[in-house]
Amino acid sequence: RLEYQLASVSVLTDIQAIHARLQKTKAVEAQHDRNLLDLIKKKSHMQARISTVRGVQNHLQQLSQRSQRLSETIQSTCALAENVSSKVRELDETKSRLSDTLQRVDDIIGLRECVSGIQTALGDSNFEQAAIYIRNYLDFDPVLLESESQGAAEKDGPKAVEVLELSHQKLNRLLDEQMHMALTSPQVHDLDVIAQAHRFVKLYPMVKRHIDGVNKLCAFVQRQIEERANQSDESEERDFVTEITAALEGVAKHVGDEAPLLETAFGPGYTALFIKQIQTVSDATAVDVLKHYISTRKLEALIATVQDRAVDLDPRELDSVLAEVTMMLARVSLYNRFIRHHVVSDLSSLEAAVESGDQDNLPDLDRHEYDNLVRVSELTRQAYVLTSDYISLEEAFLRASVAKAIDVDDAKHCAALTSTVVDDVFFILAKCARRSALTTNVDSTCAMFNHIGNTLSDDVLTYLKKPVDKATSNKLSLKALGGRLVKGLTTQSSENSNETDYFCVILNNLALSLEYMERLASDLHGDVRRSFAHADDTDRTKLQSCIASIDDNTRAFERTLTAGLQCLVKSTAVPSIKAAIDAFEFGSYTYDEHDLREMDGVCAAVVNARELFEELIEERQGSLLEHNFSRWILLFAEHLASAMEAAACKGAYTHLGAMQLERDVRAMTAFLTSRTDAAIRDKFTRLSQICTVLAVEEVVSIVHWHFRFNILMSFLAYDCRPMICITITKLQTEPSGHCQFKISRPFWQL
Repeated sequence: RLEYQLASVSVLTDIQAIHARLQKTKAVEAQHDRNLLDLIKKKSHMQARISTVRGVQNHLQQLSQRSQRLSETIQSTCALAENVSSKVRELDETKSRLSDTLQRVDDIIGLRECVSGIQTALGDSNFEQAAIYIRNYLDFDPVLLESESQGAAEKDGPKAVEVLELSHQKLNRLLDEQMHMALTSPQVHDLDVIAQAHRFVKLYPMVKRHIDGVNKLCAFVQRQIEERANQSDESEERDFVTEITAALEGVAKHVGDEAPLLETAFGPGYTALFIKQIQTVSDATAVDVLKHYISTRKLEALIATVQDRAVDLDPRELDSVLAEVTMMLARVSLYNRFIRHHVVSDLSSLEAAVESGDQDNLPDLDRHEYDNLVRVSELTRQAYVLTSDYISLEEAFLRASVAKAIDVDDAKHCAALTSTVVDDVFFILAKCARRSALTTNVDSTCAMFNHIGNTLSDDVLTYLKKPVDKATSNKLSLKALGGRLVKGLTTQSSENSNETDYFCVILNNLALSLEYMERLASDLHGDVRRSFAHADDTDRTKLQSCIASIDDNTRAFERTLTAGLQCLVKSTAVPSIKAAIDAFEFGSYTYDEHDLREMDGVCAAVVNARELFEELIEERQGSLLEHNFSRWILLFAEHLASAMEAAACKGAYTHLGAMQLERDVRAMTAFLTSRTDAAIRDKFTRLSQICTVLAVEEVVSIVHWHFRFNILMSFLAYDCRPMICITITKLQTEPSGHCQFKISRPFWQL
C-alpha cells in the first residue's frame, strides 16, 4: 500500500496537486496522532481490566472444580433413587398381587356362599335373598368363574358355576311363573295380587332383566286398565265426563304408583319406557269414550246444522253439549300434562346419569321420540278433533245467544236506565270465554277470544250504534228525538219523549258496555294466569294479544257514546240554550247605576234560563247514568258557554253593564256547578275573561293585565274557535255617558 501511495505521488507534476496531496497527508497524520493520544490515555484503564480478568480466571477454575464434584454427587444420588424406585415398584407389585389374591379369596368364598345360600333360599322360597345371590354371581369376574369351572373339572367335584347358573335359570323361571299367575288372575285389582306382582317385578333388575321386568309390569297394568274399561256403562244415558275422568285418573294413578318402584328398583329411563308401552291401551280406553260420545251426541249432525245458517238453533241445547265437551277436554289436557311431566323428569334423570358416567343397565332412549310421546298420541289426535268441533259449537252458541239477547231487548219500553241486552250479552261473553279457558287449550281459547271480539264489534256495537247513526245522519231524526223544546219541555209530545228515553237507554247501554268490557278483559287476564300457568312465553303472548283485541273495541264504543251524547245535547239542549240566549238581550247591557239598583242582583233572563235549564237537567239526570250525565252536562255547559260568547261579542255595554254581565255569568256557572261534580267552571273561563275585558275602561289596562299579571293566558290555552276580538275604539259617547264598542282587531296586535 505504501509503494502504491509513493507511486501515486511520484507521478504528480502539478504544484497545486502536490500541495493538495500534502494537505491531505497532514490531515491524516493529525488524525493518527489524535488516535494515539486516546489510546495512551486509556492505557491505565485497559491494564486494570486485564488484571481483573486474570483474577476472575482463578475463580472460574475453582468453580469448575466444584461443579465437577456436584455432578458426581448428583449422579450417585440418581443411582440411589433409581435403586429405591425399583424396590418401591417391586413392593407395589407385591401389594397388588396380594390385593388380587385377597380379592380372589373373597370372591371364592363369596362364590361358595352363593352356591350354598342360593339353594337354601330357593328351597325356602326366599326369592329376594336368592335374587341377591344371583346378582352377586353375575357381578363376579368372568375370569374367576372360568378358573373355578376348570378347577372343579380337574377335581371331578361339583361345579359351583354350573350350580349357580342352574339356580339362575330356575329363579328366572319362577319369576316368570309368578308374574304369569298374577297376570292371569281373575282378580287383578285385588290388593294381594297387586302386592305379589310388585314383589316379583322388583326382582327382575337384580337378575339383570330390566327390560323383561318393565314388560311384565306393563302387561299387568294393561290388564288392569282393560278390566276397568270392560266394566264401563254401555247405556244411552252414559255419563261420558265421569267415564273419561275415571279412565284417565286410573291410568294416572297407575303411573303415579309405579313410578317410585321403577325409579328405585330399575333406575332412570325405565319410567318413560313404561309409560310408552302402556300408552296404547290407556289411550284406547279414553279414545273409545270420546268416539262413543261423538256418536251418541251426534256431533257431526250438530256441526252440519250449525254450519247451515238458515236453521235456527236453541242455545240451551248447545250449552249442555258444550259443558260436557269442555270438561272432557279439560280432563284430557290435565292428563297429558301429568304424563309429560313424568316423561320429561325421567329423561332428565337419565341424561344426568349418562353424564356422570353411570351407564350400567340404562336404556337407550331417543329423546326426540319421547318428547313427542304425548303430542302424537292417538288421544291427543282425537282431542284435537273434539276441540275443532268445540270451537264451531261454541261460536254458534255465542252468535245464537247474542242474537237472542238482542231480539228480546226491551230498550224501547224500558223503565230502567239500561235495558237487558248489555247484562245478557256480557254474561254470555264471559261464560264462553271462561269455558274456553277451562279447556286449557291455547288454540281453542284464542279462537274464542277472537270470536268474542268480533261479536262485540259486529253484533253488539252494530245494534247499539244504529240509533246513534240514525240520529246523527238525519236532521229530521234529531227533531223527532228532541222535540221542539223552543216552546218548552211541557209541550213535548209523548212520542218524542219516548224517542228521547229510548236514545238515553242506548247511551246508557254503551256506557255500561264500556265498563263491562274493562271488567271482562281484567277477568280474562286472571283466568289465563290460572288456567295457563304451565304454558310457555309464546302461548302466553298469543293469549294476551287476543285479550288486547277484545279491549280494543272500547275505542269504537267510546266514539259511538261521544257521538250519541253530542247528538243528545244538540237535539234536546241546544233549542233551550237558543231560547235562553235570545232572552238575555245582550244588546241592552247599557246599564247605569240607577238600573243596577233597581235590578238588585242577576237579571230576570238568568232566572228564567235557570228555571228552563233546571227542568231539562232534572230530566236528563233521571234518564242517564251518572257517568253519562256528567259528560252530558259538560257538553251542555260547553254549548252554553260558546253561545253566550258569540252573543256577548255582538252586544253593546257600558262599564256597569259589563260588570252586570260578569255577575250573570258567575250566577249561571254557580247554578251548573251545583248540579254536578264535573269541571263546569273550565267551560266558562273564556266567557268570564271576556266579561273582564269588557268591564275595563282603558285598553292600557288590558295590556297591563295580560303582560304583567298573565290574566288572559286562558285565551290561548282554550283557543278552540276563532279568538274573540275586543274593540279598542270609542265610537261615540251618548248623553247618558254610555260607551259603545265594536268588534275590531285583537288588543295584543296593538
